[in-house]
Order: sequence, then structure tokens, then C-alpha cells
Amino acid sequence: MSNTSDITAIHIHQLANLIHLKLRDDNFITWKSLLMPVIRKFQILSFLDGSHVYPSQFTGRGTNQLENPLYVAWCDKDQTIILWIQSTVAEAVIPYFAGATSSHELWRNIESRFARTSTTHTIQLRTHLQGIKQGSKSVSVYLDEIKKISNELAATGSKISYDELFVVILGG
Repeated sequence: MSNTSDITAIHIHQLANLIHLKLRDDNFITWKSLLMPVIRKFQILSFLDGSHVYPSQFTGRGTNQLENPLYVAWCDKDQTIILWIQSTVAEAVIPYFAGATSSHELWRNIESRFARTSTTHTIQLRTHLQGIKQGSKSVSVYLDEIKKISNELAATGSKISYDELFVVILGG
């Protein structure tokens, strides 16, 4: 089981200091790369990937049923995670995920919504990288532009090899 006991003690405004970027239609990869260390730090990935399933709501049998404290704790943590994620989403994209009732459902909706956008964005970045020319730019500005795109590609999980960077630099 995950050690997620600390997550309900973290206030949303504290999270906003950690994740200063709001999810929009054009920045999923960067947003996710900022959020993932927080997810790993607080060991809540099992909630998001659905592997930490909720326990039975009640214990006991017949008229002796009591609400399961493990279920109550699970719900509290799950709703905290939803609040955390929603606090990092821009107002314009919140309607895409408004119906989610669990953090797993919310995360799945976000990832499926932006997976296509991410692939398109990666292709655009690679195309832009291939087309960069130094022109009248200084070498420093030219190399900074290449490094910025290379870093953006790395954030998408599409790293550029040194050989490819070398070809791009010499080609431009």
C-alpha cells in the first residue's frame, strides 16, 4: 500500500508554489513533467494509475455494518488528489474533465485528452528543429534556440541524440 498519509496535510496553495504552471491545451508535456515529481514524492501514482483500488465501503454483516475507516481514508486521499490536480488546471480546460469522480478517472481523462496533442507537438518540435537556420543570429542565440527545442523534446520523452544535434547545428 502507498504511504500517502501526508497528502491531506498539504494545502492547495502550497502545491501551487510547486506547480506554478497551469495545464492548458498547449503545455501538457511541460505541466506533466512538473507534476510527476510531486506525484512520486507523495507516492500517489497508484491512485492515478488505478492500482490502489478502494476498499469495501462497509465492514460487518447484516445490521452490524459499519463504515470502513480504510474506505473513508481512501476517499479522503483520493479527493485530495483530485483537488490538487484541479488546482493546476487552467479554467479553459477544466470542462474536459468535469465529470471525473476519482483521481484515476481524472488522470485517465487528462492523459487521453492530451496524448494526441503531445504527439502532434513532438512532431512540430522535430520539424522546427530540422528547419532552424543561424541566419543573422549570433552563434549563442542560435545554439540557445536549438537547446530549448532539444529540452522540450526531452520533456516529451523524445530525446535527441548528440549525433542528430550535431547534424542540426552544422546544417543550420
